[in-house]
Amino acid sequence: MKKSIATLVMWCIGWKLSVDADDHRKNHCVLVAAPHTSNWDLVYALAALWKLKIPVRFLIKDYYTKNLLFGWFFRWLGGIGVDRSQRCNLVEYAASLLKENDNLSILLAPEGTRKRVNTWKSGFYKIASSANVPIGMAFLDFKEKKAGLYGFVEPGLSYSDTLMAIREAYKNVHAAKPENWNPDFDIE
Repeated sequence: MKKSIATLVMWCIGWKLSVDADDHRKNHCVLVAAPHTSNWDLVYALAALWKLKIPVRFLIKDYYTKNLLFGWFFRWLGGIGVDRSQRCNLVEYAASLLKENDNLSILLAPEGTRKRVNTWKSGFYKIASSANVPIGMAFLDFKEKKAGLYGFVEPGLSYSDTLMAIREAYKNVHAAKPENWNPDFDIE
């Protein structure tokens, strides 16, 4: 059902997929979603990933998943509620989800906000390293109206090599709000 919805959404908005849909790594990885400059990013990203039949879940404020009126909807989308007021080991939790399920990908927006940032949060790298899964580089290019995966960074690659590979992949992407996208980011 999600693939049918995704196909309709992608057709209606006129977007195309750009990815090797047969790459098995897409079904068990940490997916980096960038650039993240608009609330529409989640809608477009989920449409692309559902169309590719990727078993994707994403972390979101638990307000959205616990709400009596619409919590069911965010859980159905794949939302995993996170209580941000509590200090909990989110890296360990997400890594354990990946270790327990070989058919799961977790989508993260390491910018942590839709505003321009100089430094990405490193949780995606720590989760992938702990779970020993690749990092998939999901993207939305609003100028080209394309969505998909730039490829994967394999587990075990050094931190600096991972940063270089990710920077290279995202260097020519066009964000929904270009003024909020920093292609020269660092990772904390």
